[in-house]
Amino acid sequence: MTPNGLRTKVADDVHALCDTANFIDIKHAYNQYVNLTPNRLVINNNDSKIILDSNGINLPNGDNEHVLTSGASTIDISQYAKKTDLPKMQFVSSLPETTDSNTLYFVI
Repeated sequence: MTPNGLRTKVADDVHALCDTANFIDIKHAYNQYVNLTPNRLVINNNDSKIILDSNGINLPNGDNEHVLTSGASTIDISQYAKKTDLPKMQFVSSLPETTDSNTLYFVI
């Protein structure tokens, strides 16, 4: 028993520590563990960490250019157009005499 929780040997190489107020920590041999706190989940498999917290999901070897999809793959967001790169749209009743080449006109 720890001061605020319970330490349990789950198997020969797996130990679990549960502090009912703050965290659950499951450790496996070879530097593998899962740590769950009220604000964060960390999964570590031989120093490759996946972190889930209020900032989002942080994947091993991640960068700021890739986005996680709902199918658990990633896409390079820099390969997609930014909203500022897209042409402007304007809805008009008739085409103006002069037009802007960066604007798409929709006659309604």
